[in-house]
Amino acid sequence: MSDPTSPLGFNQKSAKAQPFTLNSIFISATQSKAIVNGKLVKVGDWVNGGKILAISDAEVAVETKDGVQRLALHGQIKKNSATQ
Repeated sequence: MSDPTSPLGFNQKSAKAQPFTLNSIFISATQSKAIVNGKLVKVGDWVNGGKILAISDAEVAVETKDGVQRLALHGQIKKNSATQ
């Protein structure tokens, strides 16, 4: 049985933690977007089982079942535990 509160198109089987790669960040006066794992995303979008929480000029925060990961350009990943 699927979870009726999960996002449209969400697949629990593919929601396993996968590595994230931040490719680019785009910031304008009206919107913030990023390319994560080759996919253009905005806050609230899902990519590889993670939800995009925030996009700043320096990093993207992605929430996974293991906690929040902060992706920085050049492959730097900062992990925060789910209890912080």
